[in-house]
Amino acid sequence: MIRVACMIALWLLILFLPSVGSLAHESIPLYIEINQTDINRYKVRIKTPDILPSTNQPSLILPSDCNLSGPKALMVLECSKPLQGRDIGITYPAFRPSVSTLMRYDGLSGESYSNFMPPDIDVWHIPARQATLGVLSDYGSMGMRHIWAGADHLLFLVCLMLIAVRPKRIFMAVTGFTLGHSITLAAATLGLVVMHPLLVESLIALSVIFLAYELVRPNSENLIRRYPLLVSSLFGLLHGFGFAALLQNFGLPQMQKITGLIGFNLGVEVGQILFIIAAGTIVWLLYHISNIAQNWPQIERVSAYLVGITASYWLFDRLSGIIA
Repeated sequence: MIRVACMIALWLLILFLPSVGSLAHESIPLYIEINQTDINRYKVRIKTPDILPSTNQPSLILPSDCNLSGPKALMVLECSKPLQGRDIGITYPAFRPSVSTLMRYDGLSGESYSNFMPPDIDVWHIPARQATLGVLSDYGSMGMRHIWAGADHLLFLVCLMLIAVRPKRIFMAVTGFTLGHSITLAAATLGLVVMHPLLVESLIALSVIFLAYELVRPNSENLIRRYPLLVSSLFGLLHGFGFAALLQNFGLPQMQKITGLIGFNLGVEVGQILFIIAAGTIVWLLYHISNIAQNWPQIERVSAYLVGITASYWLFDRLSGIIA
């Protein structure tokens, strides 16, 4: 039953790979950064995702007493009174795209507030003081969305569970993966370890290829089956650098870095669990109306080849970015 659930999750991922595969680790939200330079003066920076066309670039909705000037890369905002405790919004000239928004505010006294908004939310009330729960919630949401958009991570996780097979080994493998990526996520985000992003992405694709290869091999006691905790922990160290990419781009709250880091990591874990639960629910329904188990060896082999082909494309695509 567990193995069938993993296979259903794998096929669901393969089914949607045409639309999400190219977005693995590229699901970057609209980023708006506001830095206070004087009592009523700010520097504003907007980074837009590449998927937004030039005819539908966002702009800010500001309080009526504020004036924004200068080039988009680094604009100057002047208001008659401070922004804290007031609303900032975004608008699009053509249509509202399915793009999340990360807003960040850095004040003169060192306070830093951030808010991760889903596509259907376009207004942020900048708090006078951001509570710890608010930071956990915002960065937790960011972590969940990041893991759901990371098709390579999800493919790796499902393949790992298929190889582990038994409940105890699956638990050990997932635990090891969590421990590994938690360590490097923290180290990379805090600047203790630095790796080239495209090199990390290439190695992650290679790790998926390796698991796909293990799936098509005869059912032997290979390294992963014998030492699931050790092997998954080592792979987790690699994937943690991939998880850190978003936080390295956008940073953590200045006054609550550890809180933001914990929130993001918890979001990744919750996202993984919800993905597994969703796949399990689907397979529970299909298991009673399908004879999928009768054709298991053929389905597993075909799935492994499809995963290997997809991951190979990712590998060569990312390596070409390093060479270029």
